[in-house]
Amino acid sequence: MTSAPFEQAAAACDQYRALLAVPEAIASHCDLPALFHNLASRLHQVARFDYLALQLHEAAGNTLRLARAGGLRTHPAPARESLSP
Repeated sequence: MTSAPFEQAAAACDQYRALLAVPEAIASHCDLPALFHNLASRLHQVARFDYLALQLHEAAGNTLRLARAGGLRTHPAPARESLSP
C-alpha cells in the first residue's frame, strides 16, 4: 500500500488552508507593503507567480485603485508530483 493518495490529500489540505488565510491577512494588515509580503508568502504555497495586484476601494470617490507588487518570487512554490500515472 502506498501513501501517495494520503500525501496528495495532505497537500490539497495545505493549499486550502493557505487560501482560507487570505481574508485573515487582508483584514489584519493596514500597511500595504506588509500585506503584499504576507499574501505572497501564503499564496506561493498554492501557485507560482511573479506579481500580485489588488483593487482597493476608495470610498471618497467611489473608485477602485490598482495596487501592484512585483518581484515577489522570494518563496518559490514547492515542487508537486505529477498526477498522471
